[in-house]
Formats: sequence, C-alpha cells, structure tokens
Amino acid sequence: MGFVAPVVLYAKLLIKQLWLCECDWDDIPPDHIIQQWSRFKEELPLLGKIKIPRHVGIASGDVVTVVGFADASERAYGGVVYFHVRDSQGLRKNSFSLISAKSKVSPRKVVSLARLELCAILVLSNLIANVINACNNRINIDRVFAFSDSTVALCWVHSSPHRWDTFVANRVSKIQNEFPPQTFYHIAGHENPADCLSRGLSPAQIIDHPLWFCGPQWILSDPSFWPVTDFNPSTVSQPPEVKKHRLKPFLQNKLLRVGGRLSNADIKFDSKHPLILPRKGHILNLIVDYYHKLNCHAGPELLMSILRQKYWILSARNLIRSRVHKCLPCFRLRAKPNFPEMADHRSCRVTPVAKPFVHTGTDYAGPFKVSSSRGRGIRSFKAYVCLFVCLTTRAVHIEVAGDLSTASFLGAFKRFLSRRGPVARVYSDNGTNYVGAKRTLSELHDFLVSKHFNSEFGHVLAETRIDWSLNTPAASHFGGNWETNIKSLKTHLYRVIGDQILTFEEFSTVLAQIEAVMNSRPLCRTLSNDPSEPLALTPAHFLNLTPLKYLPAREIEEDRLHLLSRHELVDKLVQSFWKRWKSDYLHTLQMRNKWNTPAKPISNGDVVIVIVDNAPPLHWPLGIVEEVFPGSNGVIRVVRVRTASGTYLRPVVRLCPLPSE
Repeated sequence: MGFVAPVVLYAKLLIKQLWLCECDWDDIPPDHIIQQWSRFKEELPLLGKIKIPRHVGIASGDVVTVVGFADASERAYGGVVYFHVRDSQGLRKNSFSLISAKSKVSPRKVVSLARLELCAILVLSNLIANVINACNNRINIDRVFAFSDSTVALCWVHSSPHRWDTFVANRVSKIQNEFPPQTFYHIAGHENPADCLSRGLSPAQIIDHPLWFCGPQWILSDPSFWPVTDFNPSTVSQPPEVKKHRLKPFLQNKLLRVGGRLSNADIKFDSKHPLILPRKGHILNLIVDYYHKLNCHAGPELLMSILRQKYWILSARNLIRSRVHKCLPCFRLRAKPNFPEMADHRSCRVTPVAKPFVHTGTDYAGPFKVSSSRGRGIRSFKAYVCLFVCLTTRAVHIEVAGDLSTASFLGAFKRFLSRRGPVARVYSDNGTNYVGAKRTLSELHDFLVSKHFNSEFGHVLAETRIDWSLNTPAASHFGGNWETNIKSLKTHLYRVIGDQILTFEEFSTVLAQIEAVMNSRPLCRTLSNDPSEPLALTPAHFLNLTPLKYLPAREIEEDRLHLLSRHELVDKLVQSFWKRWKSDYLHTLQMRNKWNTPAKPISNGDVVIVIVDNAPPLHWPLGIVEEVFPGSNGVIRVVRVRTASGTYLRPVVRLCPLPSE
C-alpha cells in the first residue's frame, strides 16, 4: 500500500549507492554506507509505533475527494494518494486518510529535474487510476485533485503533446489519457507531502513528520476553501522541450505553407513554398494515388520527389509506401505470399518403429547423362535417380531409373522392397509417375481383396497393403525431408563426377557409394571428443534391425547384463539404438527454423493471385478461395481455389492475397 514508502525509498537509495560504488556481493561497502545502514537497522523497530486505521471514515452518503501529490528530486520521484471524506449532513468532522503511495529511484543517466517531475506526475496519475478502479464499485468519488510543485511539468501537462519532443510528448499523452489537464494544480514545495517520497525518510523521521500522514494544514477544510486556482500554462514564458519547427511554416490565404530556405531559387512559388498537409486523411490517399498512376506507377522515392514539388505531407514516406503497396497493378508485379506457421512433425517422424523404411518418402533427381558402354561414337541417354528416405531414421536408399514413367518407378520400387523389406506407407509429391504407381497399387489391392483371389498368398499380400499419401500439388515444402536429401545427393554426385558421362554400371556404383556416405551421417551433433564415448548415432545403425519385426525381443533390464545369453546381448544392442534415438536425436526436431510467426489466415471468398512456375508474375491467374482445410492445430495450409481454368488444391504459400483483402 505504500504507508511507509519513504522508509522503503531510504533503503532503495542505499542499494543505489552500492550500485554506483560498483560493490560486488562479497566486497565491504564504504564506511558512510555502513553507518547509514547501521542507523537504519537500529531505527527499524520504531515503525511498530505507527498505527494505520483499518477504516478510512467513509459512511453512506459521504462525499469522497481523491487528492494526489507528486514530487521529484535528483535521487527519486513518486506520488501519494489520499482520501478527503466530508459528511454531506455536516454532523462529523472532515477526515483525511493516506491510501497508497509509490516511489521510483531516478535512473543512473542524468535526467533533467523537469523530466523527473513529469515522470512523478505520470506515476501519480497511474496510481490514482488504480485506486479509483479498485474502489469505484463501493464508494462514490466526487472529484479528483492532483498537485505538483513543478510549473514546467504542469505547463507540459496542460498543453497539447504535439508541441513537445518525443520523451515529454509520450508521457503527456499517457497522463491526458487518464485524466483531463484541469485535474492538475500547482502547490508550494513546503506543503507537498510527496517531498518525502523524492528524498526518503528514516524510521525516526517518518513517525513525527508533519506532512506525510496529515497533509497540508488547509486540507481538512472544505475543498471550496482550498487555496488552489486553475493553472495557466502561459505563466511559463519559455518552456523547455519545445519541438523545433524546421519547416518554418507560415499562413497565406488560410493555407499553411513551408517557409524553408528556397526563397531565392528560380522555381515556381508552389515549389518554393509547398502546402503542408497532415499525415492521414482520405483526400491524401486520393492525391497520392492520382500522382502514382499519372506517373506510370512510380516507386516510393520518385513519387515523394514529385509530390514535394507541390505538397509537403507530414510522414509522407509511410503514407506513400502504404498506398503503393495497395496498388493492385504494382502488387501483381511483385506479389508475395503469406507463410503460415510451420506445422508439427508427422507422427511417423517422432515415433519409433520396428524397422527402417516403415514410413518412406520418395522423390526423383535428374536427368543425368549415362552411356551403355565405353567407346567412340557411343551415344549417351538420360537416367534418373529415385530416392527413398526413411522418415523416422533418415536412412536413404538409392535406385537408378531409366525414365519418369510409372513402369520404371514400379521397377525401382520393387527393387527397393526386395532389399529393404515391406513398408506401411509411402509419401510423395504429385508427380505423374507417382500418381500412376498409386493407381496401379490401388487396382492391385482391389484385386487381392476380391473373391477371385482367395488363396493364402493373396491374404498375406492384402494384409501388407501399402498406403500411398500424395502431397498437395505445388507444395514441395510438404516433403522437406526428402527434398533436403535430394540436395545432399546432388552435392555429392556433382563433386564426384562433375561433367563426366559415366556408363550405367559406373553410375550405379557411384550412387551406391553415395548411399553409404549419406547413411553414415550423424543424426545429431557429437557432444564429446572423448574417445571412450559411444560413436555418433547414424542411420546405418538402424539398417540391420529387420529381424526385430519377425523375432521381437522383450525389454532387457540393465541389472541383468551379466546374465544375458548371446542373442539377448544382440537384442540389447539393437534396443540401445532406439533409446539413443529418443534421447539424442528426437529433441533436435523441436525448433522451427522458419515460418515461426502466425500469419493472417486465408478465409473463404478471398481473392488471391495463384503463383505459377515458369510464368511471369503478370500472367499469374486470379482465383477465389472456395474451401479451406485447417490442420490439426487450426492453421490453414491448404485451400481449394477456383480460377478461370478450373478448381485446384493449392498450398497457402503459393497464394498471394490481394492487399484489399
């Protein structure tokens, strides 16, 4: 509540002295600080003599006046609030009670006393507002009086904030938002109780202080008899912190023009003395838009130069940039999409599985030139690399494909399954070869579950059906896991072969070696250089775990290691890889490296520009969002958009909402 705020300030000032002396926690303070602290500690028990009444003397029908005082010194500043209670029937004497107080130590940086006085008034206004909000439902407050002994600070408060520099203008605006300027009055310094808050009092001084608990002598009388008058800011002839007008404005025919320094220039009068216009307004938007279109959609800098030949708009740069940004022809030329917050990882990336490649992502790289054999006159042909990535362990498998047909991919997919075992789900982009492979596998599954294929072998194949998940068209970032591995593969491949044309056999050999290198990459950063520490966990550790799917092992306890048989030791070794995967690798997937701030969501009916690859921006079509598909956390990342040529599914990062939306 601040009943002994001056004593608390006394202790704060001691701490500030220690800070200014740069005393460390184990240093001995200077002698004068030790003496002040010893005296303060001896006088602390005297605070027990202070009695604070629990009731402030307010009864039904009483008139309550809130009275506040603010003061500042070079050491501290603050404000104190009292209640003046008057019986409306005149049966009881008026009472004056301390309610709350707050003080702050002045900053280490030297600040003018007038600024500190203004800060004290701001503290007081916030304190009065908090007291009124706390008591407004229980008592009726008749009036508010706020006093300060600084005429300069009162001059600032009683004037418009635009007249002052930034420091003063900001605080004056906050004060005037709380209370009107007519609430603040001047008081003599020797009658100001807040003087105790700006200098501090020891426990012995606060007990018998004439002002802190009782206030000025005239405060118990009726407010109509108080020696207060409305403050006139004109009494301060030259207030500090006045904002300098560098334009030297003058009036001509009731129009405000720039005085400036170009009176001797051989240019038109409007260019010498352009009209001064405010920073906001519909007419300003029309002026800027008119000159923007008149000058072939000029950029912000050129447009500002053209406008200032006739108009001087305050804060013109922000206004011009805003209007140029909202220009639709200009926006279409440099359309930018919104990037929603990055989604959480798929469950298959953060959940251990029985073996690698249970959840697999696939993508293509190429074309690369290869030949059937070495010799003069041998023609080269195109070959492609089909990459399979385990989404859980980041292990990779590389196959060579002759073309981008569905048949070629199915061949590579069969070779992958033969070497790596069955998979449960495959993720890919919307390439035509992947779409055809998914259609073929779906038709095969329909055949396997039909009544015409009811043999035992058919049941086994039907149980191991592979689910295929296609990403949204044009959403390559949905498959970032395999896109980054494609980048790594190309980096290794180009560094090894450069521009050479290899035979098909040599090309396959190089890819097998690159596969071994990529599967030897550490999943997480090595934490220690100690050779006794275990080796870094790599995808290669998981590639021999297939027997666990067919011969699952029970959990091996740590205290039974000396009793284990040979096959149990192997099982323990295998299980330790997944424990290290959880403890060392899983937490590295926690951070969002980009797209970590929420963006304005797209909603139904928004008009957007659809980004099209291999087309100039002015040829990108306009579309209307017909349907949105929120993710599990409510963030919209995929929408259905209707254009003149049809309806498509598109990711939000490929759409540019018009600035009018």
